[in-house]
Amino acid sequence: MSQKASGPSPPHKHCRVCGISISPSKDYCSTECKDLEEGTAKRMRNYRRLTIALMVGAMAALVVLSVYLRVR
Repeated sequence: MSQKASGPSPPHKHCRVCGISISPSKDYCSTECKDLEEGTAKRMRNYRRLTIALMVGAMAALVVLSVYLRVR
């Protein structure tokens, strides 16, 4: 079973990536965790941009196809 702390814990928060306890003034425990988080955020931004571009391209293709079929 888990053990409970005997007293109140000192002020802290946890690393956004690995969950290790850190001081309240920090967001990450190390530069490795910070770099990992930034890399993940960059990949997600690129993925969202690609998805939006594909959706816009598909909509444009549908409009062009619709106009082409009406003309014929």
